[in-house]
Amino acid sequence: MRNISAKIVFYGALFSLLLCCAVINVNARSEANNGEDVDQYSIKLVKILLEQPEGFSISWLEKRQNRLGDLNAIALLKLLGEQELLESPTLLRSLGIMRGAFSAPCLIEIPADRKPSVTLFVLRDLERQVRDERIRQKILETISFVQQSVSASCDEDKAEKSTGSNIESPKH
Repeated sequence: MRNISAKIVFYGALFSLLLCCAVINVNARSEANNGEDVDQYSIKLVKILLEQPEGFSISWLEKRQNRLGDLNAIALLKLLGEQELLESPTLLRSLGIMRGAFSAPCLIEIPADRKPSVTLFVLRDLERQVRDERIRQKILETISFVQQSVSASCDEDKAEKSTGSNIESPKH
């Protein structure tokens, strides 16, 4: 009898914990997807990403981050002042957002945002202003990552797959 009541308490507590996680997730989604106004620069999403604890990740946020592309830099500029952006913790978090925004360039929804012109402009400006050599190196690594990630054209990849030109022909 005691084993059964202990199991009921355990599963009840587990269910309550899962329910709390679901409520937190729904609240975060409603903040990011508030349909009252159009968020053309994804400012709400980037704000949530900035506020996330280091090393913490929610899958639907990560998916949306991967679709940002160049919008990430515009949102960061709209959210943060120049001095705030240059603060070490905020700057390092921003670099992570920029990397995430270009980690899967073919997923970026708006083709114009696949070109990192604003992102590279912001990164180069930060690199010129930062005095800490360790942070400057992280900025340079982010610049290199963004440039390399967008070097292959998604349209060419899709065209090759649809025409089958990447399939070897049988040898006669």
